[in-house]
Amino acid sequence: MLDSKRSNQATYLILIALILCTLVFSSAITGVGNYALDDAYIVEHSVKGILINDESRFIKSTPWEGVTSPVYVALVTSMSLVMPLQLAHWVVGVVSTLLLVSGWYLVFLRYSINPVASAVAVGTGIMAGMSFYQLNNGLETGLAMAAATWTLLALDYDVTPRWGYILAGVQFFIRPELAALSGIFFAIILARRSVGWKKGGIIALCSFAIPATFIFLLTGALVSNTLSAKTYFFAEGCRPDALKLNFALSAVSSFIGSLGVFSIGFVFAILSRQRVALIFFALIFFIAYYKIFPGALFHNYHRYLYLLLPIAIFGWAAYIGHKNRKISLSGYVLGAVASIFVVYSSGSAFRFYLEEVRVVSLDNLQMSHWVERHVPQGSVVMVHDAGKISTVGEQPLVDLVGLKSAYSMAVHRQTTFKNCQRIPEAISNIAKNARASYMVVTADWDRIFGISQSLEYAGWSVERADTERGNSIYRVYKITYLN
Repeated sequence: MLDSKRSNQATYLILIALILCTLVFSSAITGVGNYALDDAYIVEHSVKGILINDESRFIKSTPWEGVTSPVYVALVTSMSLVMPLQLAHWVVGVVSTLLLVSGWYLVFLRYSINPVASAVAVGTGIMAGMSFYQLNNGLETGLAMAAATWTLLALDYDVTPRWGYILAGVQFFIRPELAALSGIFFAIILARRSVGWKKGGIIALCSFAIPATFIFLLTGALVSNTLSAKTYFFAEGCRPDALKLNFALSAVSSFIGSLGVFSIGFVFAILSRQRVALIFFALIFFIAYYKIFPGALFHNYHRYLYLLLPIAIFGWAAYIGHKNRKISLSGYVLGAVASIFVVYSSGSAFRFYLEEVRVVSLDNLQMSHWVERHVPQGSVVMVHDAGKISTVGEQPLVDLVGLKSAYSMAVHRQTTFKNCQRIPEAISNIAKNARASYMVVTADWDRIFGISQSLEYAGWSVERADTERGNSIYRVYKITYLN
């Protein structure tokens, strides 16, 4: 028994060391503080605003506006008090990943799977598909996946541990989607009449009430405006159900395809002791996005769908650790095939991550410095990716989507979403209200959403300002209202 415990601990420490070394190695290549997703820089901008108790760049906004994960931002803010902000941001991301790895390792151990096989399975999950990319995106993805994993683990104990109740109470403020998992958690606890469930309920209520009170006092609301802002701008929830369902299913299919053989774990979740929670969480998650914002399931290489990856982990654990020896053996064989597939494809996925970070973060930084040096200090710049540029320079900003600018969200609610299509006047009204004279837009967004075209249609002149930067990802335009 003692030797088994030592083996578990030794294997766990080796696993943690390997994951940590990989994270450090990748950061040494990309540089700490560089991310492929611009949203990550919104976190750092928000932290800076929180520390000075003021919004320094966005017109008529606040530091907490546009914050999807108050817990994640609060953790980065706390760490930034004792170390540089970029390092604090990286450390919180690393700790989130290690918490996830620890949870997954425990899942396999609780299904009586030997330590080495457990470690291999966890490593496979971390490298499957775009998992490594998502865990290093500078956002709360890893923390949310860890919270979901540990909440589900809490249901595996005869006596629900206190940390399970704490997580169930607070995880809504990590990712709003986790509120569904909290509801499922409490439904199962009540159905079981688990020992100590009344005290646990009080603990959960307190762990919810404390952050809820602070957030409400700071923002006047409990739910972040980010999902609403994106819902109104992308205007997909207003489309016919058949179209939305096809869109959502296509996203799920693409996500499953990117995971390859590893995705079979979702099927075997039916064998898990947590199958009720796993199935209902997946269903609620899918229905919510299908009804409100199906296209989001495609965004950032399926970033939102990775919140469901722990379901596959529980599925693999239940399959490999099945009490029937033949089923368990087949699980080991198929698991080995999945691991080989992931190892084979992980090299290209890792190189893609490194290149994406290098190219996007560099172009983003160069654009931000161009604006800082060439745009008059008092000129308002309209942006859609509101992150990196908000950490460089002093020009006033307005977010045309509405994450950081409430007026923009209201305009899209009354025009874009109401008409369920792109309305040129929407972008024009936002620019006129903010008195914007410059605009930053990526080439892809301009092509897909016709932002420059909308302004020109509504009576604006739109001229490329940073022509010397050539065929760049981010582009700066001088915009002038002619009517």
